[in-house]
Amino acid sequence: MGKIKIFSEGDSLGAQANARGHLFENLMTDVLGHSGYIIEKKPNVNYAGMEIDIEGKSLINDVKLYAECKCYDKEIDSTKFQAFFGKYMSMWVNDSHCQGLFIAIPGINSHARGFYNTYCKDNSQFNVRVLDENDVLKTIIDAKLTVSHDIIADFIDKSIFDIGDWSIMYTNIGLFWVQYILRKGEGTPSSIIIFDSKGNLINDLKTIEYLKNLNSELSNFQIIQTSGKKPGSIPIIQELHDEQIVKVRGSSSCFEYQFPASPDFLVGRKKEKIEILSFINQVINNEVTSRGLLFEGNSGWGKSSLALTTVDMLEGMGHFGITIDSRTASSSQFVLKAIEYSLNSFKDFNGIIDRPNEPYVISGFDGGVSELIKIGSKLEKHGKLLVIIFDQFENIFYIPDILNRIRDLFVQITDAQSNVILGFSWKTDLIGSTNEFPYEIRDFIRNSSKQIILRPFNDQDTTELLNRLESEFKPKRKLTKDLIFFLSDFSQGFPWRLKKLCSHVKSQIESGLTQEEIATRLLNIEDLFHDDIEGLSQKELDTLHRIAKVAPISYQELSSEDFDPDIVQNLVNSRLLIKIGPKFDIYMDNFRDYLNTGHLPFQENYLLRMSPGSVIKMIQILNENAGKISVSEFMKRANLKQYSYYNVARDIRLLGLVQIENNEITLNVKLPDDAINLNIELKPLIKEKIKTNRLVTQILDQISQKAQLSLREVSNLLIKLCPYIVASSTTWDKYSTILLTWIDFADLAIYTKNDKIVRPLLADREIKRQNIIIPRRRTGFRTPTIQISVIEKLAIRIFEAVKTNTPLNTEGFKKSTRNKAINMMEDLGFIQKKASTIEIKQPLIDFVTNENERSKIFSECANNFESYRIVVNLFREKPDITFKELCLEFELKVPIKLSKPTIKWSLKILLNWARYAKVTSNNYSRGFKLLNIDKKQQKII
Repeated sequence: MGKIKIFSEGDSLGAQANARGHLFENLMTDVLGHSGYIIEKKPNVNYAGMEIDIEGKSLINDVKLYAECKCYDKEIDSTKFQAFFGKYMSMWVNDSHCQGLFIAIPGINSHARGFYNTYCKDNSQFNVRVLDENDVLKTIIDAKLTVSHDIIADFIDKSIFDIGDWSIMYTNIGLFWVQYILRKGEGTPSSIIIFDSKGNLINDLKTIEYLKNLNSELSNFQIIQTSGKKPGSIPIIQELHDEQIVKVRGSSSCFEYQFPASPDFLVGRKKEKIEILSFINQVINNEVTSRGLLFEGNSGWGKSSLALTTVDMLEGMGHFGITIDSRTASSSQFVLKAIEYSLNSFKDFNGIIDRPNEPYVISGFDGGVSELIKIGSKLEKHGKLLVIIFDQFENIFYIPDILNRIRDLFVQITDAQSNVILGFSWKTDLIGSTNEFPYEIRDFIRNSSKQIILRPFNDQDTTELLNRLESEFKPKRKLTKDLIFFLSDFSQGFPWRLKKLCSHVKSQIESGLTQEEIATRLLNIEDLFHDDIEGLSQKELDTLHRIAKVAPISYQELSSEDFDPDIVQNLVNSRLLIKIGPKFDIYMDNFRDYLNTGHLPFQENYLLRMSPGSVIKMIQILNENAGKISVSEFMKRANLKQYSYYNVARDIRLLGLVQIENNEITLNVKLPDDAINLNIELKPLIKEKIKTNRLVTQILDQISQKAQLSLREVSNLLIKLCPYIVASSTTWDKYSTILLTWIDFADLAIYTKNDKIVRPLLADREIKRQNIIIPRRRTGFRTPTIQISVIEKLAIRIFEAVKTNTPLNTEGFKKSTRNKAINMMEDLGFIQKKASTIEIKQPLIDFVTNENERSKIFSECANNFESYRIVVNLFREKPDITFKELCLEFELKVPIKLSKPTIKWSLKILLNWARYAKVTSNNYSRGFKLLNIDKKQQKII
């Protein structure tokens, strides 16, 4: 039998589902009406789920009927059938003669069927039946709602065509037959003929377009239109998609990075291979129900390489496997072609399948699935497997017609539980987002498959590949430790990066460069991408960028007048374009993203070897030499040996501060001459650069979660993030210290070397102390040391620095004056000095932001000083006190011994504070300058 599909229009998916529900209701009502029932009412309709509860009675014996109809994309599970059974039984309690009818399209799964067979099928106490898709189709034809398929098949000229699968489309404008046909000699259907319910050929273009809009899959086939009974001469309404199936191509050498690694050149993945072999054995022994194998990982992590190795392992065990490149897919015919290609690749499966040595003929999607299941069952008897892996599967997520067909194929293969496995390989960094892709299908495949999650290379994998690089040299030579570190660090554990870097090193050594020179020149993968396109002409570069925007692109599109075929061929010869069947693609996803955006599609990931102080010293040398200097002169002025120079050159290049070309170092930024401002100018540049480093972002994330991290915790985190680097714990502590020092320098967090602790810089609360070294303040009885005007001005500047996240501006303050003011502000409760920062407190925020209330706020904070409280109380007791009397009384009340000059000076500052706070009498409130004392009168003027 064929299939029945319901289609309807709608402005949204919800509207379409609602409309399909109405159509399904009408169809089921007609079917039951022609089967001897009167439909009395439809009490409960759930259009969104396409569930219709129908109530009626038999014309013959008046028996009540309760029917539930479900039309899904896959077989109905036992939960839904049991729910219906429960509803039916609640009716049966009151009427033991009533009948229950569960209409399930396409049918019920094995678990539901088992429940039905056990409790319903042969039970004489109640009457429950299940109608599946074949039953419904037969009923529709028996009820004369449409002609039989024999009449449709009779229309086809058998001398020209073979008959394939068929389906019935039920729509708002009626019922239509869609018959798939194969031209003689074809392996899969390429054409369709459409009929109405009476068997008349549909040749009306308006109707055909309407049906194509409802069912986009029709657009993937030639639609035959003729007015005669036998369609001998066939006008074609549309062009057929040229679906060509291509196996994934592996590399021909170890460092041919443009292609996935062939099994002979695969490095590492021992754990993953063990997982795959274990899953294969579980399927053979019927220990798992899953029939899916999923390779997941980010771009460039070796998914395609592992898929090729999986097929190689299967073949070595006597099984059958194939890896198909999904980038050639453009229509739902891709699924049919993939099935045909896979079966024809193995023909009789080494004698297991008894069939003539002829190509397989796939009648359609259902026929292809049936053929696969039948072969899987025969393979099962011999303990063999067929595994079909769809590589680069993320490309299919853009084509719903194919994606839905793959989903249907996977469901039926899984339900059949034979020895056929479907494999999928997709990029986690692309389809991880649930907002951009059909995540329900993604999650269904993932949850129904054995997941093989690829991780970055570890140190053993990296070492293995670097050993292979050494063996490539003629004569063989050892890699230097410095170059090994650079290659490990730059690769970040990504197999394709390490292969590309090794290929680069190999070609550089073959051209005569020393390993030391290569290590100095290496920077990051962006430089290597730039090298790929450096030799291209402007026309070639423009063509490459245009192709990158639409790749993969078909040969027909490239053959148009928009593309010069000679330029396209040059790009293929340069291995920047690769041919995949009828299509062309950029050799690597990351390179394509780089061409489209101009940026790396991933975070940088590097360790720095030099401290900020050392780098600033080097930059100062460059700055003093007008921003350009020869390498030899630079080494001389900086007093650097060759090895130390390599580390310096690497770091200042990684930070984007210089370019090194033709044995000259050139500063990339214009900087002031003085060292203090040099720090200020470099800080924002360094901050923007290092906060894109993945290691830095991971450290900052951990700090935000845990409030603070110890140096050892940071080292352990770096070890986890850089499994491809071999180093001792002492070395990791050194790397961590340097990286944390840079994070501190960039004001991204606070690192205190004495405590070996890193913590967040409190947002809107703290500023770095920069080069401010403040003496420890005295404890116990304190007297003010600075007048209020200095405190007020510095408080405003500190507040502005915190809010704008900029360094504190101390211009106009002597060092001693600034330090005194900061100490006084801490005593006032305005700030809190920490090891590396100054944290502002709420009184300072209130003081700065409420200008009209400053006197009051300051007075409240000044009460923290006992000396201030003594003076205020003396004024309250003796409003007309003279300065001489004030000195005497103050000396008597203070708890410590003070000299007379100290008392006089302290009182001058205290009176300045008191005037500002407006707590003195009128005689003591003139102006804000220090007191002028009349030595004769000894009174305050």
